[in-house]
Amino acid sequence: MSAISNAPFSPEEIAAESLKPAEYEEIVKRLGRHPNKAELGMFGVMWSEHCCYKNSRPLLKQFPTTGDRILVGPGENAGVIDCGDGLRLAFKIESHNHPSAIEPFQGAATGVGGILRDIFTMGARPVALLNSLRFGNIEDPRTRRIFTGVVEGISHYGNCLIPSETLIWRDKNGVHFDTIGNFVESHLPPNQTTAELDPSAGIETLSLEPDTQQSCWQPVRRVFKRRATTLITIGTALGRTLTMTQDHPMCILEEGVWQTRNANSLQVGNLIPILRNMPSPAIASTREVQAFGRSTQIHAVNPDIFSPEPNTKSTTVLERVRQTDDSFPVYAVSNELAFVKIKSIETNAVEECDVYDIEVDNTHLFVTTSGIVTHNCVGVPTVGGEVYFDRAYTGNPLVNVMALGIMETPEIVKSGASGVGNPVLYVGSTTGRDGMGGASFASAELTDKSADDRPAVQVGDPFLEKSLIEACLEAFNTGAVVAAQDMGAAGITCSTSEMAAKGNLGIELDLDLIPVRETGMVPYEFLLSESQERMLFVAHKGREQELIEIFHRWGLQAVIAGTVIAEPIVRILHQGGVAAEIPCRALAEDTPIYDRQLMAEPPEYAQTAWKWTPDALPPCTAEGIEIQGKSQTWTEILLQLLDTPTIASKRWVYRQYDHQVQNNTVLLPGGGDAAVVRLRPQSPLSSTPATHRGVAATVDCNSRYVYLDPYEGAKAVVAEAARNLSCVGAEPIAVTDNLNFGSPEKPIGYWQLASACKGISEACSEFATPVTGGNVSLYNETLDAKGEPTPIYPTPVIGMVGLIPDITQVCGQGWRNPGDVIYLLGLPIAAKTPNVSLGGSEYLAAIHATVAGKPPVVDYQLERQVQTTCREGIRQGWVQSAHDSAEGGLIVALAESCIGGNLGAKITLNADAATVSRWDEILFAEGGARIVVSVSSEQVEKWESYLQEHLAGNWQKIGEVSDIQTGLIVNSDVNLPLIDVSMTDMRDRWSNAIERRLSASPNLPG
Repeated sequence: MSAISNAPFSPEEIAAESLKPAEYEEIVKRLGRHPNKAELGMFGVMWSEHCCYKNSRPLLKQFPTTGDRILVGPGENAGVIDCGDGLRLAFKIESHNHPSAIEPFQGAATGVGGILRDIFTMGARPVALLNSLRFGNIEDPRTRRIFTGVVEGISHYGNCLIPSETLIWRDKNGVHFDTIGNFVESHLPPNQTTAELDPSAGIETLSLEPDTQQSCWQPVRRVFKRRATTLITIGTALGRTLTMTQDHPMCILEEGVWQTRNANSLQVGNLIPILRNMPSPAIASTREVQAFGRSTQIHAVNPDIFSPEPNTKSTTVLERVRQTDDSFPVYAVSNELAFVKIKSIETNAVEECDVYDIEVDNTHLFVTTSGIVTHNCVGVPTVGGEVYFDRAYTGNPLVNVMALGIMETPEIVKSGASGVGNPVLYVGSTTGRDGMGGASFASAELTDKSADDRPAVQVGDPFLEKSLIEACLEAFNTGAVVAAQDMGAAGITCSTSEMAAKGNLGIELDLDLIPVRETGMVPYEFLLSESQERMLFVAHKGREQELIEIFHRWGLQAVIAGTVIAEPIVRILHQGGVAAEIPCRALAEDTPIYDRQLMAEPPEYAQTAWKWTPDALPPCTAEGIEIQGKSQTWTEILLQLLDTPTIASKRWVYRQYDHQVQNNTVLLPGGGDAAVVRLRPQSPLSSTPATHRGVAATVDCNSRYVYLDPYEGAKAVVAEAARNLSCVGAEPIAVTDNLNFGSPEKPIGYWQLASACKGISEACSEFATPVTGGNVSLYNETLDAKGEPTPIYPTPVIGMVGLIPDITQVCGQGWRNPGDVIYLLGLPIAAKTPNVSLGGSEYLAAIHATVAGKPPVVDYQLERQVQTTCREGIRQGWVQSAHDSAEGGLIVALAESCIGGNLGAKITLNADAATVSRWDEILFAEGGARIVVSVSSEQVEKWESYLQEHLAGNWQKIGEVSDIQTGLIVNSDVNLPLIDVSMTDMRDRWSNAIERRLSASPNLPG
C-alpha cells in the first residue's frame, strides 16, 4: 500500500502544497512517518523550484564559478568579487515575477527589498540597483496598469521626519504651509500606515531641481507613517533646526559636490542646502507667515513670503554670519539656494512616537522646516536597466532586480550556523500572515484565479528596510554575529533549514518567542509566512544582548528565539510542544532532483522559424520598401523603430527613480551602454585608501533571440553584456544570472532551458566571466480558462559587472564634438555571414510583424578583439563615445548616438549599390560584434594605427559628427542617399514614445 493512500491529507491538500504524489511518498520515507500539517507546508515550500532548483540544478552545475577575483560563488546570499585596493563587491539578481503580475506595486517593491537584504546580509552596504523588466503590449490597458505599478513599486523606498516639521504643498486651492504630520494623517485611510495619493488631486510639494538648482513643484505620490524611538536634531548656523529619524538621508555639499548622508553620519560643519525662493508665481493665501519659519499649522502661504523684502532680510542674516567661524557664506549656485553649516547635532532616545515621510516624484527632494532641502528615499540609487514590451509577456510580466554593494565589514558574513549552544536571534520586523506560501506561488503557472492568491504577495516596509540595513551593518561590525540569513522565500522555514544544513548542525526555534503582528497564528502560518524585513542571526554566546540593543536602538524587533543544536534537524517548538521536526538536509540540501530527457530534435516551431530567409520580405530599393501596399522610405522606417517602446527612451521610467543618491553614479541612466558607479569605502572609519576605481554593471537579454535559438541566443546575451561593459571602458569580470523560463515539465520548455544554460556556460567561459550565483524562475506561463498554457519567451537575464581602473576614463554613447570621426568596429557593413542577420531582429518584428529566422551567431574571437580594442581606445583617451549595435542594428545605434550627444552625423556606408540585394540588411541587421565609436580628429592617426594592428579587416571609417542642424544623413556612397532625418524628428519619436502611449489612458500617469 502506498503511503499516500493512508495519508492524513487528501490528494487535493497535498497538491495544494505543490507536492507531487511521488514527492509525498519520499517525504514519508525520509521521516519514517506521515508529516503533520506544518511539516507538509515546510516540505512544500522548500521542495518548490523557487527554493531547491529541482529541475535546473543539474544544468547549473556546468556554469564556470571560479576565477582569480571570485571571493564568494554560488550558494550564499550573494556573490562577492575582489575589486582591488581592498574593495570587495557583493552583487546578485533576483526575480519577483508572479507577485508583480498579481499586485504590481507590492510585488516590485518587495522584490527590491529582498535583493537589498541579500546584499547587506553579506556585510555589504548596497550602492546601486538595476532592473530588467518585461511587459506585454503597452497599448493594452492591463499592461499599462502593471507597468506603472511596477515602476512605482521599484521607486517606493523612503524615510521619516517628526510630525511637527514643515511641509509646503499645493493643490487647486492654493499653496499650504503645513506640518508633515498633519499632511500625512489627513491623507491616510484609518488604520493604515501608507497610502497612494490620487494623481487627479494634483497635490505637489515644494522641491528642488538638482540639475538647475531651481525651486519647483513635484507631485507627491505616497505618504508614510511609522514609529521611532531615536531621533536626531540638527541645528544650523542660522539657528534653524530639523528633527528626523537617524536613517533619514540628508543632502550636503562636500568639496563642491552634492552628497547624501544618513542623519547619523552627519558631522558638525557639514554644509546643507537651504531654499530661499518659491517658484513663481506663488498662489495667494490668507495671512502672513514667516518665511520658512518653524512649524506652523497655517494652511496657506502669503504670496509675499518670497518677495524681495523677506529675501533681503534672509540675505542680511546670511551676510552677517558670513565671516564667523560657525557659518558659511551664501553658496552662489543660483539665486534660490544657499548652503549653511551644521552647528550642532543631538541624538536623543525618546518615547516611541510617530514619524512621517512622503514620496516625491522625479527629484526625490522636498523642502521642509526653515527651507532645508531634504531627501525622501532609502538611499540606494537605481542606475540602469532595461525595459522590453512584447505580447509574450502579456499575462506574465518579468521583474528582475540586481543589486550591488560594497563590503563594509572586515569579514564576509556567511549563512552557515556554527557553535553548538550559540543563540539564534530573530531580528527585524514582526511576523504576520502576508506572503503565505510565496515560494510555492512563484513555482506555479499563473491562472485566471491567481488574483485569489493575493495573500501570497508580500507587503514591504521601506522604512524598516532602511533601519534594518543600518542595524545589520552595525551588528556585523561588532564581530558578535556568527552567521546571518535573510528570511526571504519560505521565511522561517528556509532560514532555519538552510543555516543548519550549511553548518552541518541543527536549529531549535520556539515560535512562542517570535514577535507577531497578528493574533492566533498557528505553526503552519508562522513557518510559511514571508513577511518582509526579517533576518535570522546566529550570535556568539554571551554577546546576544549587545546585538539586541543595537536593533532596539534602530526601532526593530530582536529576540533570542532559538539555539544551535548538534543534531542535524530543524526542531520547531510551539506552546510547549514540538510543532515540527525534520532533518535539515531533507529540506535544504538533499531535495528532489529531476534529470529530464532532452528532445532528440529541436521542436517544430524552431525548425519552422529557421526556414525563414530575407527573401520572404517584400523587395526593397535604396529609396525604401513597400509594405502591405504602402511605400515607406528608410527614414520613415527608422522613425518607426525609434518609436518602438522597446527601443525608445526609458526616461519615463528612470526619472521616477533616484539615480544620484550617494553621489557615486558616474554615468546616469541613458548616458552609456552600462551603468558606472564609483567604488569607495562606505564606512567613514574605513582604512581603505581613496581610489579612482569604478564598477560598471549591466543587465541584458534579447529574449526573441533565445526563443528562436536558445543556445545561440543565450551566447548572444552574454556577449552583449560584455560588449556593453566594454563600451564604457570596463573589463568584464563576473556574472549573476536570472533564468526566466516556462515549465520544465514540458519537453519544449526543458529544451529551451537546457539549451540556454549550455550557451551561457560556454559564453561565460569564453569571456572569463564566472557565474557567482543568481536565481531561477520557472513556470512563467499563463493558463487560460481552458487550462491552455501560454509561456513567456525564454528570458535568461545576464547581470554582469566589470571593473574600471580610473573613472575619469569612461565613455558615454552620445557624440561629443562636431568634427569627431565615426568608426564601425566589428564585421564590415556589407558582410555576408551568419554573424549578422535580420533573423529575430527588431526590424523584422516591429516593421513586418514577423518573429522568425536564426539570430546572429556569436564569433567569440572577434567579440574579444572588438571589446579589447574599444576598452583600450577609451583608456588611451582616443575614443570619445562608444555604443554597441544591438536592437535595430547599425542605423538605430547611430541615431541613438546623435540623440545622446544632441549632435548630428554624416555617414557614408561605402556599400556598392550594384552588389547590395537588400538595403534593410545593410541598415537594420543585428549582430557582428559591432560597436560605433567616435574619435577626435587629433587622435585619428594613433587610433587607426592601433586598429590596423589589432583589428585589421574588422573596422571601417564611416563618417563624421556634425552640428545639430544636420541631423542624421546616411548615404550608400557620395551619390546615393538612404536616410536624411532631423534631430527634432528623431528626438520626438524616441523621447516621447512611452509617454504617448501612457497618455492614451486618462487613468494612468503619463
